[in-house]
Amino acid sequence: MGFPGNKLKQPLSPGWLDDYTVILRRLAQAEFDDAADWYERRRAGRGAIFTAAIRQIITKIAAAPDAYPEVYGDVREAGVQGFPYAVYYRIEPNQITVLAVFHSSRDPSVWQSGIANRWHYGFYSRRCS
Repeated sequence: MGFPGNKLKQPLSPGWLDDYTVILRRLAQAEFDDAADWYERRRAGRGAIFTAAIRQIITKIAAAPDAYPEVYGDVREAGVQGFPYAVYYRIEPNQITVLAVFHSSRDPSVWQSGIANRWHYGFYSRRCS
């Protein structure tokens, strides 16, 4: 499961660059992959539905990164439709960095602690589509 490693380009609102990259940090990718695998083990095809929901919210984030609220410093939260997950991301120059793909029942201090310590979430791992 997971995203192929190609660049995501979309027009942004005025004042932004014409193109940019959406990047998942390693732990965000691992969280996403684990969740997709979990759903697939529970019911065939559900992992693909989860993957499509994550792709959809990342596409929405890419199209309008300011549309979602800041919930922890400059980190924004976008809920995943149909699943108890949220995507946490940061808007940075030239890119959007996905910090976590996180289940809503988990303690948010887990991903929040990684914000202060970039090694916890790892360096950027893959570009997504």
